[in-house]
Amino acid sequence: MFEIIQYSEFRKVADFIAKLNIEAESFCLHCGETSATVLEDMLDKHKRNELYLFKWEEKGAIKAVFGGECDEDGKRFWLWGPFIDKPEDWFVIAERLYEHLWQLFPDIEKLYTYNDEANVRAYRFFQSKDFAFKDENTFLYEIVAENVSSESSEIEVINFNSAYFESLNELHNKAFPNTYYTTKEMTELNQVENQLWIIPQNNTAISGYILASKQPEGGYIHFVAVHEAERKKGYATALMQKAILWLFNEKKVPAVFLTVVESNNAKRLYQKLGFTLKYTGVAARLILEKPDDN
Repeated sequence: MFEIIQYSEFRKVADFIAKLNIEAESFCLHCGETSATVLEDMLDKHKRNELYLFKWEEKGAIKAVFGGECDEDGKRFWLWGPFIDKPEDWFVIAERLYEHLWQLFPDIEKLYTYNDEANVRAYRFFQSKDFAFKDENTFLYEIVAENVSSESSEIEVINFNSAYFESLNELHNKAFPNTYYTTKEMTELNQVENQLWIIPQNNTAISGYILASKQPEGGYIHFVAVHEAERKKGYATALMQKAILWLFNEKKVPAVFLTVVESNNAKRLYQKLGFTLKYTGVAARLILEKPDDN
């Protein structure tokens, strides 16, 4: 009934996903909205052996796609969908897709889902699977080039180097505990598409940092953090300006995105810099406790 999607089918599948993902009621924020951005994301993940999608067809036409991106050992999965073009049977098909995912990857330990708040069917489905939803929704903000201020900061912002690792690690773990990139993983990212900047205090300590990436749909700011004692000095603004200008001027992205939780006061800073609200996302995860072999 279900078939793994082959490379030769990527464009057809990207068209199918984009057709559904443009609607808030079926929007999954783990992938793009247009055929071009979905396809680019698929090609990027495929190149890194991180993409696993499967489909269900009816009379030669794709009716459902599910799967997503996973780490190299298949234990952490960031879900795409389920994308189902048969609303009258949505929950029945979703159940079968979910069961098939477990058949393909029986050793999954963590599953993540991230959908628009209007995607009520996905919310109800993952809730029925005992996914734990975050206490707060997250806001996806966007800035386009014409909204970028021409003002620049005189605060020194430099590229990260290994002398600052311990200080970066301390701040990163405090600001974003248990997040998707460890400090080591951040520092090892490809520097063509990713940049990590810091504001140094001295030769080994930092006041703040920011991580930005060029992605298929545009630029993305993963993390920005400033030590509590160093706030209200313009450091966050300087870091944001550095990342935004790099993404627009050097990487030529059409837009820059970031996500922030409802209670985060940094929303005011982002709005001041020219960001506007694009989506409200609902994130959830399922973490399985594996039995002890001893």
